Amino acid sequence: MTYRSLAGLALSTLLAAPVFAATPSFTPPVGAGQNSSAGCLVQNLDAQTRTVTATLRDQGGSSLSTATVDVPPGAVLTLVNMSGAFGVYCEFEGLRRKVRGFVDVNDSTGTLLVLPAGK
Repeated sequence: MTYRSLAGLALSTLLAAPVFAATPSFTPPVGAGQNSSAGCLVQNLDAQTRTVTATLRDQGGSSLSTATVDVPPGAVLTLVNMSGAFGVYCEFEGLRRKVRGFVDVNDSTGTLLVLPAGK
């Protein structure tokens, strides 16, 4: 194989590779009782505004609520939440190394649980 054919093969492989930022991330499922709520939380540690889509899904994968938000640098935002949601999880698009997603459970006393999203 010549240098040109190797370079062409490498280039076509790179062009066919999936884009990291386009791959969705998911949290583990959580349960929020009648007096609590579950939500999808985003933290932007980057120096620039990033666009993130968060979808709160039920146990069967159906969308309960979704939002796309421009998250400013340094911000921590709850994009979607729902009271009394049991077995729900968050799906995120647009997360990066410095833009992180979480599912959280809150009640009137404050935050009960926060779990990170992963690939």
